[in-house]
Parts: sequence; C-alpha cells; structure tokens
Amino acid sequence: MHQIALSQWTHDIRNALSTIALYVDTLECPENPQSSRTVASTQALLTRVAAMCSGAAKQAQAGPAARASFDVTRTIAQARELIHATLPGSVSQTDAQDPTLVVADAQDVFRILFNLLHNAATVARRTGSLRTIKVTLARVDAMAVITVSDDGPGVPAAVRSRLFRGTRSTTGGSGRGLAIARELAERNGGTLKLADAPHGATFVVELPLDPSAVDRVAMLFRERAASAARSSAA
Repeated sequence: MHQIALSQWTHDIRNALSTIALYVDTLECPENPQSSRTVASTQALLTRVAAMCSGAAKQAQAGPAARASFDVTRTIAQARELIHATLPGSVSQTDAQDPTLVVADAQDVFRILFNLLHNAATVARRTGSLRTIKVTLARVDAMAVITVSDDGPGVPAAVRSRLFRGTRSTTGGSGRGLAIARELAERNGGTLKLADAPHGATFVVELPLDPSAVDRVAMLFRERAASAARSSAA
C-alpha cells in the first residue's frame, strides 16, 4: 500500500479510537441515563474500527473498493449517532430523513461524514461556542448534496486557503481529516468544499446518484489535474 493511503487509514482509525475513549469517560458515571446508549455506540464504533482495519488490508492487496449503490441517509444517521455521546449536553444534532441512493464506496462515505462530524464535535468540546450541528441532504441534477453545518466560530480567513492541505488545525488536531475526506470524495466521483456561510462552518459533500455521474465527474477531475500539471510545468 502507498504510504499516504496507510497514513489516511491510521488517521481515521485514531479518530474512531479517540471517540471510544470519550465513551469510556461517560461510562465512568453509571448513573448517567445515556450509559446504555453509549455502550451500544461503543460496540458499533468498535465494529467500524474492525471494518477500517479490514479495508486497509484489502486496499493493500487489491486497491480501492468497488463502488455500489446504497442509502446514504443510513450512513449519515450512523455517523451522527456515533458522535452523539461525545457532544456536550448543550449541543443538538439534526439530520436528513428521506432515503437517497448514491453510487460510492459506503466505507469511504462513512469516513468522510465521520471526519466532518468529529471535527465539529471537537470544536464544541473545546470552545463551548457551538450549539447546533445540522446535516441536510438534497438532490441536484445527478448528484446528492450533503451539507454539514454548525453555528460555531467558523473557519478563520487565514486558514481557508490551506484548509484541505493537511496542515495543523486551529483546534489542536493534525488537520489531516479534511484533506483525507476531500480525497475520499473525489475518488468516488464526488466533491468536498467549504461553503460561504454567515455564521459557523458549512461543508458540502457531493456524491453521484448513478454510475454515469461518477464517470462524468471523474473526467472533470482528470482534466483539472492535467491542467494543474501543465500550469506547474509552464
């Protein structure tokens, strides 16, 4: 496996394990009414970690997993539920409800959403200024558009230009989660971008609704990469 791919898997597995550590802190208070929900989340996230390890091993042997059609609303709900126990009690979450089939690698899409929600939860715990995390889903032409937004402090203007380059984050993390999430979106024929918003941070993920959309978007990215290479050579 390429070293970059291995480091990406390591980053996401580390994020999942750090979330489990937060679950353990919650379980140290057995009188907490959320304890049973936290136990269930712990078991579910451990299953996800095992799947990530299997995915890393498979990628080392056979390359990226094949895309398939699946209901992305279930993946949104799963990622949201696994983050729930790590949020301060003052923070609320809302998510999409209508079933929507996309064509992508389901494990990749989970990693994208988990990274975005994990980042928002980290900001909520460290700043205390984030009160709402919202996930919405819409269909635009041949793409499913997933928006993950919050009402936190937002992304400083000085950080925006290097946001997806894997540099250290403003919240103390490695800063690699967004770079990984964008690469995962693009290799599935989609996109990830930071949208302009009057308050907080808003990230937009686009994923193809059908195989032909995958091919069209992939072609656009190949053209963009070729243009960037020509510009660098000039």
